[in-house]
Amino acid sequence: MRACAACLRRSRLLAEVSPEIDRRFRGRRVPGILAMDDERLAATLGRHGRARPDALDLGDEELLQRARALRAAHRTDAICRHDPEFPARLSTIDDPPALLYVRDDAGRLVDALAGRPSVAIVGSRQASDEAREMARRLGADLASAGVVVVSGMAFGVDAAAHDGALTVHGGSGRGSATDAADGVDGAPSGPGRTVAILGGGPERSSPARLSRLYERIVRHGVVASELPPGTTPRPWTFPARNRLLAGLVDLVVVVAARPGSGSLITAGLVLSDAAGDRLAVVPGSTTDPRCAGSNALLREPGVTAVLDASDVLARLPARPGGDPGTFRPSTTRDPLAGLDGDGLRLARCLLDGPRTLESIVDDLDAVRVLAGLAELEAAGRLRRSVDGALVLDVA
Repeated sequence: MRACAACLRRSRLLAEVSPEIDRRFRGRRVPGILAMDDERLAATLGRHGRARPDALDLGDEELLQRARALRAAHRTDAICRHDPEFPARLSTIDDPPALLYVRDDAGRLVDALAGRPSVAIVGSRQASDEAREMARRLGADLASAGVVVVSGMAFGVDAAAHDGALTVHGGSGRGSATDAADGVDGAPSGPGRTVAILGGGPERSSPARLSRLYERIVRHGVVASELPPGTTPRPWTFPARNRLLAGLVDLVVVVAARPGSGSLITAGLVLSDAAGDRLAVVPGSTTDPRCAGSNALLREPGVTAVLDASDVLARLPARPGGDPGTFRPSTTRDPLAGLDGDGLRLARCLLDGPRTLESIVDDLDAVRVLAGLAELEAAGRLRRSVDGALVLDVA
């Protein structure tokens, strides 16, 4: 564990006062609150007769012992802002996190970001199929080019971006026994091809329905949060999470965002930077309300439109010893190439490996599953394993 008692106290305090923050601010971003010191934060949120938070009165050794117990119970690690390898960008935002909890090992986060460009891909939870596919292709091409893809593991654009990054294999990264068991051809590009920043504790999937994606990110990427294990996600924690997404990366790419959405909170934080040039937008349909917020960003000074990964790569800072032109999307074959509709939906369910028909029906409507089966079989993209499970054939 790479966290001091003072930072552990802060994180525990945030978890204790989280319900009161939510009651007071109802999901709004609260930078003034998060920038307060511990005593002032407790006093501000304790004006209605609430007991003094336990975190303020725990001794340093007890805090460290409890943190070690959490690490053992939930397979989480922590790195605080006093550690020299804490992400430097996060230390410069107006309300920096005291620490980050990382699933398994904090070194995974350090290794993921060391010397590599990073891009946050964010957007609507109710994005269209076209927007989700765009986010997925950006994630795959950027990860292929050596870029760390960061997002918040929400439904829609976030999940698609993570999924795209996770389809990338090969390269010179470290392999593992887990990779071999998953049937991955060649060594993966190493832990950290994608980083998920959660709005609750890092020990479980949030939302729960994305548990399969969460487990893939745990195996092949990084899951992190500023909140300790056991902390329930609340409306206020998501805007707070967005400030970490904005602060952590070299560039934020917005794909399909409604007016007033959380993605626009992230965009607004980037626009408020002194530099003001870390925001890009994928233009969307002018008739789709799910794109109205992101399209409006294109009117802001310093915001550029991107149509594919090469546009994003051109906006990134030079890699140590190289320049942005060093990065090129790989020619890795897209396992979903040529698919659409229900066939595409079913194929996405099979990306992790063989699945039984019964388990797929748990994730997709039975009618869509049957239609998808017909489309994949007609395209010659479906076969069965020796135990009868369904397997996606790559085109």
